[in-house]
Amino acid sequence: MNRLKLMGSLGKEKIRQRISLITLSRERNYRRKCCGKYHFQEIMGNGLIFNYFLRDTRGKTVFMDFLRTEFSEENLEFWNACEEFSNLDDVDGANHDAVKEIYSTYIAPGSPKEINLSSDLRQNIQYNMDYPTKHLFFAAQKHIEGLMEKDSFTRFTKQQLCFKSTVPS
Repeated sequence: MNRLKLMGSLGKEKIRQRISLITLSRERNYRRKCCGKYHFQEIMGNGLIFNYFLRDTRGKTVFMDFLRTEFSEENLEFWNACEEFSNLDDVDGANHDAVKEIYSTYIAPGSPKEINLSSDLRQNIQYNMDYPTKHLFFAAQKHIEGLMEKDSFTRFTKQQLCFKSTVPS
């Protein structure tokens, strides 16, 4: 289903309300921990989509814990690095070092936290590294976001739903 259609059917205000439930003063009511992790329902609400989940601090923390168990936390780390890079005011000068660091950490073949990208995406980034823009990593970030949503996040939601159904509230 198209994200915009899903977002439109839920309503922006309803989504904002679900996100704010986590941070309101009533948080203590939602703070039940089980085995050191927050209950899935607290973070997800009912039907909160992946894009909004990534922007929630607690949700991202729990998802990162899950990715560590799968040895694939580099995907979310890369996504976070791209978000920080795209929010920089000026990409030239000192921020050119950020481009090199992201490339050498996540994109270069044989890098310590190499992510799964096509050779076309790698070559495109490498070609544009000398004159970077804020959008240098955009296509790679969207590719990794799609992989996480379709693969890791699907397993994460299934695991959390199974976990929730086996643990008494």
